[in-house]
Amino acid sequence: MKVVLFNLLLVALCYLEEASGHGMMLEPSNRASLWRFDWKQPSNYNDMGYFCGGVKFGLVTIATMVSKFVTVVLALVCLQKVSGHGMLMDPTNRASRWRVDPKAPINYDDNAFFCGGFAVQYEQNGGKCGVCGDNYADPVPRSNENTGKFGNGVISKTYTAGSIITANVTLTANHLGSFSYSLCVLKDPTKPETEDCFVDLPLADGSSKYPVSADEYEIVNQVQLPAGVTCDRCVLRWHYKSGNSWGICTDGTQRMGCGAQETFRSCADIAIVA
Repeated sequence: MKVVLFNLLLVALCYLEEASGHGMMLEPSNRASLWRFDWKQPSNYNDMGYFCGGVKFGLVTIATMVSKFVTVVLALVCLQKVSGHGMLMDPTNRASRWRVDPKAPINYDDNAFFCGGFAVQYEQNGGKCGVCGDNYADPVPRSNENTGKFGNGVISKTYTAGSIITANVTLTANHLGSFSYSLCVLKDPTKPETEDCFVDLPLADGSSKYPVSADEYEIVNQVQLPAGVTCDRCVLRWHYKSGNSWGICTDGTQRMGCGAQETFRSCADIAIVA
């Protein structure tokens, strides 16, 4: 499988190298790229590919030939693992702050903090994930952790201790599963947070997880903050365990949603006052 994927990618890339250029106007933002600055707009990950259909090559365009190769590659990849994408948008997670603050570092892949991907997380890192969704093998501080590239300490929102807060999540690809939330009181703002700092938070109804329905893409959760906990710097973490992969359940049976699943995380810097 890996050899087939590699060969197909080489052929596709050769055609792209010979025939295709890419580009787009970002200031002012062109129509197809509005999603990069406004998360409510329809996403178009191919917004740099408006090239009039491609250069003609006989009766078949090279763009069409490349498209066919890419389709085959994507189909093979999807047979191995289908990827979901998503992020915590309110409070704004570290990697998405550029969407609301032009001074923040830009990350066009802010919906893809998925522990490096399924194969990296489970085959290379033994199921481990960076505390805020980075590849566990990346050097600390990882990009989405405190003092990392996107973890620059800017507070996204301030809440009251013991209150019920609203968390808004955007899924750009829904793959079932569940959401959960946790909180870290950052004792030393000059160091990255650690896994043992995070304490699980219940939802407002007392449950620990929110089950994701197949047709949900803009999701609002009510999360309960602990009473008596205040902080100048806290980290709210959203954890998404997808549920569309087939695996072995704890009772020995097999079904979709059991076993290892793709994981997404977002971290947002918040403050909590009395």
